[in-house]
Amino acid sequence: MKLSFVCLGVFLCTAVSNAQNEDEPPLKQADVHALIRETAVKIEQKFKGVNAEADNLLERVEETLALPKPPEVNKNDRNQLLASKMTLLTVQSKASANLSGIRGFVFDDSNIGYMQRYHDLEATKASDAEEVLRWLEMSEAAEHLKWQDKEEVCSQRALGAARALIEREPKNAEAQALLAAALDWKDGADKLAALQAALKLDPKQPRALQMLLDRRIEKAFEVAALRREYGLEEKAPKDADRALYEQPLLEEEVRVFEKNQDALKREADQLLRLALERGSLATYLKTLGNLAEMRGQIDLIAAAGKRAPEDSFEQFLLRKVFLLTNLVFTLIEKEEHLRDALQLADENPEAMGTIMLISMIGDAMNQIMHQKTPAPGKAELIETTQAKLINMAIADDSLKAARASEAVAVAEFMRLMMGKKPEDAKKCYCGRSVWIPSAIAISGYCWHIACSRRIRMAATP
Repeated sequence: MKLSFVCLGVFLCTAVSNAQNEDEPPLKQADVHALIRETAVKIEQKFKGVNAEADNLLERVEETLALPKPPEVNKNDRNQLLASKMTLLTVQSKASANLSGIRGFVFDDSNIGYMQRYHDLEATKASDAEEVLRWLEMSEAAEHLKWQDKEEVCSQRALGAARALIEREPKNAEAQALLAAALDWKDGADKLAALQAALKLDPKQPRALQMLLDRRIEKAFEVAALRREYGLEEKAPKDADRALYEQPLLEEEVRVFEKNQDALKREADQLLRLALERGSLATYLKTLGNLAEMRGQIDLIAAAGKRAPEDSFEQFLLRKVFLLTNLVFTLIEKEEHLRDALQLADENPEAMGTIMLISMIGDAMNQIMHQKTPAPGKAELIETTQAKLINMAIADDSLKAARASEAVAVAEFMRLMMGKKPEDAKKCYCGRSVWIPSAIAISGYCWHIACSRRIRMAATP
């Protein structure tokens, strides 16, 4: 049964409540059920006809609440016994954070998260640069959700807001950079012109420099794989991955590519320092992604040179996916990168939570897969960030407090995973995200705060 994104939070809250000490439950079952019904009614009234999940929501909720109590577990049946231990079997709880998007981070990249973000932004008032960013972020959410009409509308609104800002402030380099961000490389000449205009006004405009670096990294790989030069605004006539698969680089070509990459890496390191000076979190996080992308290009070129003659192109692409997945675990591997990113995140709980989770997930997986010990100073940084998030979570009933609660809860689970022996962690991971009872016991209170707050805010007309 597909449940509303808001009621999903309620059911998670219910499951967490049941996982606590039964003598002192955070909420009584009757109170939880009443809250679920009340929220379902408000959601259905507010989102009926807008979101298909809201249609007949109360009816579906009543059916779920009326389900009979499951039979006693047969302890001699191994499958039943294992299933009974999976306290949140009906809910998938996982760390869905990543470094992407116009802001440089996404706290929750699930469909539910993007829906919530879209509606939050829709209700937000902004002006000038923040207005452009708002429309760009809504466009990204709509694209992820495959809301094509809304994606097109938001993209056009972003372009309009950026051009209006330039008209009001023609000397504003940030406005030109935002115009470039609103344009696609399909309109390569216009996008490149906007970037050049931004850098003419401010040669150290971080957003513009990062977009240019990103494009140059992409084009450097295409030039090497396709063995011909391209302008930044041009589109390659052939897929670079297929060209590399069909004709791997020779040793001399690899040396030339690595030399070009060294120059780009130096630029990326300079851009990280500039982003720190200018206070640009988006630039900093995107540049970390660029460094990881360059490592991935080198790995893919090496894989192409070593592939067996009988390997298909599809096998080669699977190898690429595997390499890229491993690179995710190195995004915030260095202690200095974690420290600087958290400094730039300031008091933004979504940014703080995303950075912390990406770092912790990377450290956990590196420990599991490569027996690699995290940098010693990272644990202290995580502890300090956790303390800040907990203070935010208990401060008030705002959306900021709810997001801080969520970040604390998921991070606490990751801390448990990292505290296990590598072989134990492998058993828990098993290729999917499952909350184990001990994690629930520690983080249940934060989930209770986060879920109840998000439910009440989302249900408010």
